[in-house]
Amino acid sequence: MKFVALVSGGKDSCFNIWHCLSQGHELIALANLYPPPEGSEELDSFMYQTVGYQALKHYEECIGVPMHRRVIAGTSKNQQLEYEKTEDDEIEDLHQLLSDVKESHPELEAVSVGAILSSYQRTRVEDVCARLNLVALSYLWQMNQLGLMGEMCQSGMDARIIKVAAIGLDENDLGKSLIEMYPKLIKLNDMYDVHICGEGGEFETLVFDAPFFLKKLAITHQEVIKPSNDEVYHLSLGFTTQEKSKEDGDATKLLSAPPLLNEEMESIYDQLSSTKFKIPLVEKEAQSTLVEFEVTSKQVGNLLYISNLSSRENEIESQITSIFTQLTDILNAHGLSYEHIQSVQLFLRDMDDFAKVNAIYQQYFTKPLPSSRVCVQTLLPEKNQALLSALVIPNLKDKLGVHVRGISYWAPHNIGPYSQSILHKQQRTTVALISGQIPLIPQSMVLADPNDRLLNVALSLQHFDSVKKLISLDQNAFAICYFKDLEYLPIAIEAWKLYEPSSKVPVVFAQVTQLPKSAPIEWSGSVYQETPNYNDYYGDLSENEDESTQIVNNLSSLELQGQSVTFQEGYVSLTFAPGLSATAHNTVILNKGQASKLETIPQEYSVDIIPVNRLFDSTGKDQGLAKKMAIETPHDPALQAPTQGKLRKSLVPGTVLILLAGRFRGKRVIYLKNLEDNTLLVSGPFKVNGVPLRRVHDSYVIATSTRISVEGLDLAKFDLAYFKSEKSGNEEDKSEADFFGDKAEKKTVSPEQIEDQKVVDKALLAEVSKVAHLEEYLAAPFSLRRGDRPHLMKF
Repeated sequence: MKFVALVSGGKDSCFNIWHCLSQGHELIALANLYPPPEGSEELDSFMYQTVGYQALKHYEECIGVPMHRRVIAGTSKNQQLEYEKTEDDEIEDLHQLLSDVKESHPELEAVSVGAILSSYQRTRVEDVCARLNLVALSYLWQMNQLGLMGEMCQSGMDARIIKVAAIGLDENDLGKSLIEMYPKLIKLNDMYDVHICGEGGEFETLVFDAPFFLKKLAITHQEVIKPSNDEVYHLSLGFTTQEKSKEDGDATKLLSAPPLLNEEMESIYDQLSSTKFKIPLVEKEAQSTLVEFEVTSKQVGNLLYISNLSSRENEIESQITSIFTQLTDILNAHGLSYEHIQSVQLFLRDMDDFAKVNAIYQQYFTKPLPSSRVCVQTLLPEKNQALLSALVIPNLKDKLGVHVRGISYWAPHNIGPYSQSILHKQQRTTVALISGQIPLIPQSMVLADPNDRLLNVALSLQHFDSVKKLISLDQNAFAICYFKDLEYLPIAIEAWKLYEPSSKVPVVFAQVTQLPKSAPIEWSGSVYQETPNYNDYYGDLSENEDESTQIVNNLSSLELQGQSVTFQEGYVSLTFAPGLSATAHNTVILNKGQASKLETIPQEYSVDIIPVNRLFDSTGKDQGLAKKMAIETPHDPALQAPTQGKLRKSLVPGTVLILLAGRFRGKRVIYLKNLEDNTLLVSGPFKVNGVPLRRVHDSYVIATSTRISVEGLDLAKFDLAYFKSEKSGNEEDKSEADFFGDKAEKKTVSPEQIEDQKVVDKALLAEVSKVAHLEEYLAAPFSLRRGDRPHLMKF
């Protein structure tokens, strides 16, 4: 796509440009907002970096594309996380700037933005892009800060500190490069939780050169400014441009995308690869005609469930219009709007109608944070081409969510008017429903290789997990896996077991006719997190919400959490109750051969119907038929296990690992080779961090992206026999006093082992010295503190 880059001059905006170019997009313009001439260089903005803005007038010459600039006239008037158009807000300056760019460049398709963790920035740029029919390109979004800063330091980009505003940083740090500051930032992060990438406003940078620059910036003069009594300093600079030389780096260098699967999912993928699966062979069931489902609208606790809306109109457009007319009437009757909807289940007879349906659907969801959504093609009653159910939150103050519309490496952006997840804050729990996740490659939005079933299962599950981690709800309430072909069933069942070890979490596997984009598999479900209830300590429950309301408040109410999904007469209840409940809401997943079972459901019950081709439990048992057979398929490469286990793809000799267990827990080591029993031979080196040559299990390490060459090391003598130690005495002869005694037997190290360690250390240190700051990195222990999110870290 042809894109304009929003530039502040900082490292993030420039590094994101580089990622855009590396992904094949074409840079056609730059855009910048700067403070008014009569104002301060350091503008009080929640959105824009303004220190060093004088350099931006040279960026057109440096990068070789037109620069469009505009003065910031507005203020941070709308400070809500989810932004809507607000007069006199500084975001409207951005809208006008990009409108001007689009007028000058009608071919414009996308906007580069360097947001890393800030949802505040991301939502505002995405709002402006949506209004202008542009796509946001946010490749740094949710990248691990330590890994990202390391990449920036090693990339050849010349970025320097021009403002400091954090403990441990002072005027002496101004003008220093990222490479110079990297060790100090790691140390400050360990000591004071200073964001390594400056995401908390700890510092700001200016890029003087990058491989995609045609010319580079040079300083003509500089002055240290201390505008207040706070420990905040910035540089006031004068600039010119200089020609670049060959020593300034390779102008054609491109950045690599992160691995498609993260560490956790790569581990699951590898374990799936070493598993032999059986494809179920099921008998053809007797067909029964689906009758139209009963429309229900029922208040359960403080939620409104609107279920099974359908129509008998002739055309799909007429049916969808009729369904939304019914939905509008019900919402109006309760004094609610579409903004109150938390989730929608949409079932179509034909997925080819998706575009027509979506065109009408999006007309009703126009506010920030539209509902989450699951959409599949399945069997419907004869006259129905669509079926819709909705869950509604009456109080908007209890609604939160995540609606990512920009392209990144994180997870797929939205392909329709729905959010990845909407959260409902309750008194005792926060509950979220996650939209259906299919195996799209995030940066390209194309489906993964259809021949790699394992990858499709793991990638779609990773997207489910990425949304779950972003909203910081770590408990699975229930999950539904939709799939087309039975070959996916055993793989999905095993993947879920590896992902969610608890057998108490309800999960069902439903075969349907078609999925969005013809995807082979889709994961959706609900997650939750307990929230502190101060009434437990300071008084009774709220006057507006009694204890009984809490119990039936939602599908995933914690008071009923311990019970499992119950299959009854061909349908499954996800109510955490032994059977269908008259007081709670029920979701019934119905096999196509079990339509008659609907007659057993009392009409006064609140029930969502999900009709599917076949329904399976977590053991793979077909819940529509009494008899199930299975056959092995040894000729299918995607379903056949290798004869021996294998290590993760990230475990390559020379890789820097982080130890997660044992006496050296938290130490960084270098992986040397794989031993006969599949354990890993590693060393610190000992001279750097005290970790000697030792064996570790691959389950207890994190592989980082840092590697050195170990090809020159002679490691032939280091095998299992080398590490076998003689037991001192017979364990059975030890007395109780010996066992509990204070004297610990000291392990002796032979002169040969000492000499071997010196030889290995010498060779490793020679390679370590070739990588800037690697020795300091290996010496620094790894640890986590409150607020860290390890699942988002890139190592």
